[in-house]
Amino acid sequence: MISRRRFLQLTTGLTIGFTLGTTPGCGNPGSSLRTAGRDGFKPNAWVNIAGNGIVTIFSPVDELGQGSTTALPLIFAEELDVVWDDVRIEMSPSEPEIYGNPGFFGLIYTAASTAVSGYYQQLRYFGAQTRHILLQNAAQKWQVPMTGLITEPSLVVHKDSGRKMTYGEIARFGTLPEDEPGIESVSLKDPADFRLIGHSIPRRDIPDKVAGASNYAINERLPGMIYATAVRAPVMGAGPVTVDDAAARGATGVRAIYKRERSVVIAADSTAAALKARRRLQVDWTAVGEVDDFDSDKAVRQHSELARDLSRKGEIWNQQGDVKPVFNAADVVIERAYQSDYVYHAQLEPLNSVVWVKDNGVDVEAWVGTQAPVYTIKAIAETAGVEESRVKLHRAMLGGGFGRRSISEMDFVDDAAWLSKQTGRPVKLTWSREDDIAAGWFKPATGQFLRACIDKQGNIDAWHHRVAVQEPLTTAEPAIYESVGRRPVISMPGTDHLEYGFPHQLVEHLPVEPGIRTFSVMAVGFTPNKFAVESFMDEIATQQNTDALDFRMRHLKTSPRAQRVLDAVATLSAWSAPRENDHELGLAFAEYHHTLIAGVVDMSLEQGRIKVHDVWVAIDPGVAVQPDNIRAQVMGAVVYGLGNALTERITFKHGRVQQSNFNDYTLPAMADTPRIRIELLPGGDEPTAVGQTGAVLVAPAIVNAFARLTGKRLRHMPFTRERVSSV
Repeated sequence: MISRRRFLQLTTGLTIGFTLGTTPGCGNPGSSLRTAGRDGFKPNAWVNIAGNGIVTIFSPVDELGQGSTTALPLIFAEELDVVWDDVRIEMSPSEPEIYGNPGFFGLIYTAASTAVSGYYQQLRYFGAQTRHILLQNAAQKWQVPMTGLITEPSLVVHKDSGRKMTYGEIARFGTLPEDEPGIESVSLKDPADFRLIGHSIPRRDIPDKVAGASNYAINERLPGMIYATAVRAPVMGAGPVTVDDAAARGATGVRAIYKRERSVVIAADSTAAALKARRRLQVDWTAVGEVDDFDSDKAVRQHSELARDLSRKGEIWNQQGDVKPVFNAADVVIERAYQSDYVYHAQLEPLNSVVWVKDNGVDVEAWVGTQAPVYTIKAIAETAGVEESRVKLHRAMLGGGFGRRSISEMDFVDDAAWLSKQTGRPVKLTWSREDDIAAGWFKPATGQFLRACIDKQGNIDAWHHRVAVQEPLTTAEPAIYESVGRRPVISMPGTDHLEYGFPHQLVEHLPVEPGIRTFSVMAVGFTPNKFAVESFMDEIATQQNTDALDFRMRHLKTSPRAQRVLDAVATLSAWSAPRENDHELGLAFAEYHHTLIAGVVDMSLEQGRIKVHDVWVAIDPGVAVQPDNIRAQVMGAVVYGLGNALTERITFKHGRVQQSNFNDYTLPAMADTPRIRIELLPGGDEPTAVGQTGAVLVAPAIVNAFARLTGKRLRHMPFTRERVSSV
């Protein structure tokens, strides 16, 4: 048995505090046990129950618009058996030893659709543990056996007498057990009894967003604040050589301009003044070898040539059986090549941060919308020259992230911390969109080559997939890259076939290292890789004169879950029904971190441009914690995938990004958004990853529809008007 104090500290055990008649607010729930007079116990890791019945649950993940800050407390609240209207939600402190995600290396890191699936079992257990402690206290108060008690929402009930006691009443006298209740003493609810999980509970972040009251860092105002912007090197590894700032210094409201090793920082009286001065600033950067000659169009061609060159052995990503003898003996071999361009995160809220190095550099407060709080604290501490324990991070909401706000370098925070250290004043730093794109970290371009052997029954007997791509971890997170055994875990997902029953499979990674800044962008490698895989599946079906749905069904005969989502989307879209003369349907299927999803698009051509009218999606997300929110997430991801498929493209000349803003890096407008209908098919005992799934279906479904409509194939993503007209 562990001690009470260790019970309050360990991440493996729930810590629970009771307050006397007050609503918890700003206390540090990760701290060790202490008393505070009449307020009783105030330490808390996951929950704090006030004497007035208000239950505060701490959410460890950041809110990017995905709804997880409602979903995770809701899981806890389900097992606690609390009235949902009594629940208040606060962000947890940035303490990974307590709040780290079991599904993401124990980090507090909001990415990869891992929040709900990663915390699900842990939060259920912690909620049940809290309920157990409430029952213990009520039993001691009434001097009755605990076995005679049950809970109703926010109440403990004595079955025999009918006596009831609210959670708030228990909070006024409750004490923590000397030892942590063991798992054997904690019973989880039967899912048939769920009142919250599986029901569409409104998200808590929406009302404040509608009212314009949400706590984004860009809204922060502090006395004596300096407003700033920064210019970062357009080429990785470069630094400023000369800075022509005469015109910039003359701009109204400019205070100072600083040259740093990797950036130039402008301090001003307002954000508008800082950005105006930025437009007048001229910076020459150091040369960085071959990167200064980098041309992305040439690079994509080279990637494709490398993938096609079978004399160049790749690094094995996935292997099953032995493809070589099957290909050597095959009568029918089908080969195709696909390409994709660089992609920008395109989060709508500009990169920004607020940092205040206080007390002559002893303490720091920061307000940041970040996907990786621990990385943010570490970066600020290093720049400010303080211990990490001296940095207090206020975790703000994010106006989109898609991976950009999770990079360990925290480039959009570093300059604010540095300037605040120089001045001793709070600094709000905001990047311009142009600088965000110019110094972006992008999804890498790919060249892909696929081969398949077809047996006498027209089925795939052997599958060979080669992907030439830069692994983002090599440039963005080299330490993590080493820790995962130098595996390309960002660039290669989506090439595995956990559902398709190919007897022999070989997937190879062909590493390329052009020196371009690359990092995780929403849906990581799934988007280009599933574009190639699902396009190739359709091309094989066409060559075999087989319906695309039937062909997939044959290869999914060992996966009833997969067949179920395909059946559902076929029914939803009326797959077999004739379409209008100028419309056609396309189909795609994907497995994404154990979520199974299938989609159909209805598209036409309008003045040489692809127009998507309807999208139907069927998804098996395991346990659907928040059904309406899953639908919203899938819809958002479909729209994101639509941009990736049709218009979003980053190009480089001489190592510099050629796009500057949303005028030449085009996102879908409301007029481009199709009707989207979604059917949920929950199954299983745990939730699976959902947030990014919809994005991976769109591109292959579009090209498959395009091929049915025109008889031609698009094999280079995005499918711009120029590419459509050239096939």
